[in-house]
Amino acid sequence: EEEEDEEDTMRKRGKAGKRTRKTGGKSRRRNGNETATKKRASRKLRVKLSAPHSSSHRQHNATDPVTQARSNLTMASVDLTNALPCREEEFVSIVDFVKQKVEENGSGCMFVSGVPGTGKTATIRAVASMLKEDRDSGLLRPFEYIEVNGMALTSPQQAYVELWQGIALNKDARVSPARALELLTNRFTHPRPQARSIVVLLDEVDQLYTKKQDVLYNLFDWPTYSRSHLVVVAVANTMDLPERVFAQRVSSRLGLERLTFWPYTYEQLVTILNHRLEGIDVFTSEAIELCARKVAARNGDARRALTVCQRAADMAREDHKDDEKAIKVQIHHVNDAVNEMTSSPLLVCVQHSAMHEKLFIIAVVAACRSSGFEETTLRDVRKQYFKLCRKYGHTALSTSMLSKVCTNLASSRIIVTDHSALDSLQKIRFNCTQEEILLALSDELAAQAFQRDLE
Repeated sequence: EEEEDEEDTMRKRGKAGKRTRKTGGKSRRRNGNETATKKRASRKLRVKLSAPHSSSHRQHNATDPVTQARSNLTMASVDLTNALPCREEEFVSIVDFVKQKVEENGSGCMFVSGVPGTGKTATIRAVASMLKEDRDSGLLRPFEYIEVNGMALTSPQQAYVELWQGIALNKDARVSPARALELLTNRFTHPRPQARSIVVLLDEVDQLYTKKQDVLYNLFDWPTYSRSHLVVVAVANTMDLPERVFAQRVSSRLGLERLTFWPYTYEQLVTILNHRLEGIDVFTSEAIELCARKVAARNGDARRALTVCQRAADMAREDHKDDEKAIKVQIHHVNDAVNEMTSSPLLVCVQHSAMHEKLFIIAVVAACRSSGFEETTLRDVRKQYFKLCRKYGHTALSTSMLSKVCTNLASSRIIVTDHSALDSLQKIRFNCTQEEILLALSDELAAQAFQRDLE
């Protein structure tokens, strides 16, 4: 019995020792965490103390009128809190449509079409920004806002997944496209009186085209159910997409409300450029007018007008390196910018490429835009190339022939490739900007249809 008592005593002491070691370990870890927290806090403090220096640096750059002008001429400087210049009527039309559906807790679909660079997506985002402010301030019924971009999807069916994840309470829940379709169909076809409205922006809806046409049909059909509470604003570059995709009787049954963004006119482009350059005395009025006339005569793409003005500003700066205060963008700067963007040997080579080479080039742009990076892989380019061929009825080249096309374009220095990797994983990037590539292809009738699907 005494031996058993001693063994019990030893076991208790052992357990106490373990508890002591665990407690000590926790204490050491806690002290270590506190030390790490203090270090992170000190680093944050140093960043905050150094912030005024970077702020003063930005203010110094802002005093340079050419730098400020170039900044205002970028797409990132678009003010999405108000209607875009020269798109006030379209802005009001979209606001009235969405607001009415949300207030009635109803459903409906608006089909917005127009050539690239006419302000479709930016206008709808400005509408969404204003309506969300009204919702947050209690002036509008609660609603959910979801954006789905067809260019960013790996397949058209992935649109189901993006839409369901936007609706689901658990945003991190992963579902297959088939399961997402089942859940969405159940959600939109069964009455839910207390459900809040769901406003969906379907951008680049042309990319959701499939042989069965089921993806586009479902996305346009769900808003026809009165209790779906689904409001869809579909954006496409082709005006007759519903008629081309669906039979005439099906298209009329869907009851789409339509809105067309026409190409900008010369007067509208002048207004847009003056709005961007308000308070900055860098461009002469003649230079702005010439740029507007050049772009309006081509396709009325506002983004192209902004790109031309940025390049003209760079040329004017190069002419006045010694005296930046005397910089003034003149007519000849705009002319030189337009000629450079359309007449460089590299872009001339792009313009005279064969049809499948142009398809490959545009597939590179599509792959880069889908990933968000300036370079892509041959494997991703192949996917985009086969997708374009299927959509427009072209007989696709074999994989080996497509590799030869890639080699030819690389030898022409249109693209730059990395041969150190495996064939399908080799990196591809352009030897110029994507905007210059698209500008070179804008006059080619064979490539215009493909370009509309990218921009």
